[in-house]
Amino acid sequence: MCASLIPMAAAADNLTLNKSNYGPNEEIIATVTNIGVDLDLIGVYEKGAGAGIMEYWTAVTLTGESQVVEGSLYAPSWDGDYDVRLYDVDGNLVGSVPITVGNTATAGTQEPDTEEPDTQEPDAEEPVKQDPSQQGRENAKPRVVLHAVIRDFKQDFKLFEGIVDYGTQGLVADTLGSDHKPVFNIAKWYETYGDDASEAMINAFYNDVGGVNMRTNKTITLDADAGGYYVIDSSVDEMGGHSDGYFPIDNQLFGNEGNHHNFHFSTEIHATFQYQPGDTFDFSGDDDVWVFFNNKLCVDLGGVHPEQSASVSIDALVAEGKLNVKPGDYISFDIFHMERHLTASNMYMRTNINFVSFESSDYSTFLLLDAYKNDLVPERLMDENMILPVYRDEFAAVAIKLYEKLSGKKAAAAPADTFVDTKDEDVLKAYALNIISGMGDGKFEPRTMLNREQAAVMLTNVFKAVYWDGWNRDTAASYTAHKLDISGATTFSDDASISDWAKDSVYFMVKNGIINGVGDNTFAPRNITPEETAAQYANATREQSLIISVRTFENAGKIAG
Repeated sequence: MCASLIPMAAAADNLTLNKSNYGPNEEIIATVTNIGVDLDLIGVYEKGAGAGIMEYWTAVTLTGESQVVEGSLYAPSWDGDYDVRLYDVDGNLVGSVPITVGNTATAGTQEPDTEEPDTQEPDAEEPVKQDPSQQGRENAKPRVVLHAVIRDFKQDFKLFEGIVDYGTQGLVADTLGSDHKPVFNIAKWYETYGDDASEAMINAFYNDVGGVNMRTNKTITLDADAGGYYVIDSSVDEMGGHSDGYFPIDNQLFGNEGNHHNFHFSTEIHATFQYQPGDTFDFSGDDDVWVFFNNKLCVDLGGVHPEQSASVSIDALVAEGKLNVKPGDYISFDIFHMERHLTASNMYMRTNINFVSFESSDYSTFLLLDAYKNDLVPERLMDENMILPVYRDEFAAVAIKLYEKLSGKKAAAAPADTFVDTKDEDVLKAYALNIISGMGDGKFEPRTMLNREQAAVMLTNVFKAVYWDGWNRDTAASYTAHKLDISGATTFSDDASISDWAKDSVYFMVKNGIINGVGDNTFAPRNITPEETAAQYANATREQSLIISVRTFENAGKIAG
């Protein structure tokens, strides 16, 4: 029996939404009720995301018994489960309402979707395999999904709708900052734009600043042509017809401000590719465009200007010594674009580079590059959706990769009959090294999702297996030659929820900067309530697993002394 999909309001005690299911980028209307505290912001968050990692947010200052927030909060660009959260000025969570984004979303009295719901676990590769447009392309380059962060700004008639300089180079430094953002040459901005330049506004181009910008995430799907080139062309629409430009957020966020398009925004894209001789990159656009390879500026089309172009040969950059890479090496690829003036917005990119195709959060793309460069990514995760939770067998594979890189040794497997529910070689290797244990009754439960305290214990056991001589499965219980140093580690407010067998490992990992809390001085070690289990509150993700593996790889030697 199919039920009709009528929009239902979603609510917490102090926060009510107009519905519970939304389409991508659909406006969310929220009603906030006076709860006797000073409010700060309302935001849309991925399930389990930390307090600072929001998809959308807007400031909230309650002026009466209630306030309706509309015209400034939108659903994310891709399907999934999210929370709309309300925070007070002290950073305390005071309200949270779950929402979903995807094919089940309805608007008004929209007709119900007649497709049967997919109850299988999401797999980023399945749509590509089933997409008719990919039939006959078995030998072509894979489909690539790029994640773009778009930030909207209001026209201020200074940096947005101000001076047209027709192009100025040198507005950014030659090397990306440690936060993987451009370092602005502020003196050059003042030289070019005079009093219209504002350092605070410039630094907001690629950072979230309340009241100054609003952000959303978009995806750009690329299929290679017969010649092996990926092309982005804003003059062509999805059906192959004419498009009048690159306008990804028309009528969204701050809106069009009376213009026929939204002309005032920035675009930020982080990706990775594997270098092969003959790789080229062509780009044209307006206004500012800065492209970095391995954190080095290689395209500088800064300033407010008509469409300008640049062509780059990766081979030439290597020959010039600008890039110190060899074929097969991974190279980070970062694009920063600004649209700051009316009349036109163009973006054209054509490249034959071999993108590393993984689905990940926008914040983690450049961090995952280090995992690829250091050969810490197990084969089984190479083409998986990194945003999804990590399973126990997958994390065992991550742990073995890390062990073998740190120790320089190949791990040997335990007997094949060690567990009744798996003969996975990485699981058996991890068990032989005492990195993992079973779950009782001879089972490992390979397809159970890993929680955060389990991840801390398993990584700590990798550290012990590499650096503690004589520590192994037979000696671990009585081992006294070394002890984990957790002195000075701040106790989490949810310390009581951390299992006794995991506490030393959790605080060891946290003290050494390998695993962080989730905000508000909490660690979220494991799911306690049915609601937390349903929301996957304390589950580790694949991308988080690789990131903490990289941190262990980079710091373990120093920690061991």
